[in-house]
Amino acid sequence: MPCSAQESCRLPPRSVARCQLLAINHPINRQATFGNIVTAVYSAILREIGTKGKEARFVKTERGKFQLA
Repeated sequence: MPCSAQESCRLPPRSVARCQLLAINHPINRQATFGNIVTAVYSAILREIGTKGKEARFVKTERGKFQLA
C-alpha cells in the first residue's frame, strides 16, 4: 500500500488559507507597500522637526508639504 508524502514525513496538514491562490481577476495591488513607505518618510520628517526644532533640515510649509530649510 503506497503512502502519501504527508504520511511519510508525518507533517501536519496545511491550512486551506495558506494554500489558496489569487483569483485570476484579482488585481495585484502595490498601494499598501507604497503607502507604508510614504507614511514612514512623513513621520520621520515630522519627528525630526519635533526633536530638532529650528535646527531641523525641513520646514513644514502647509498641510502635507515640506521644504528644505
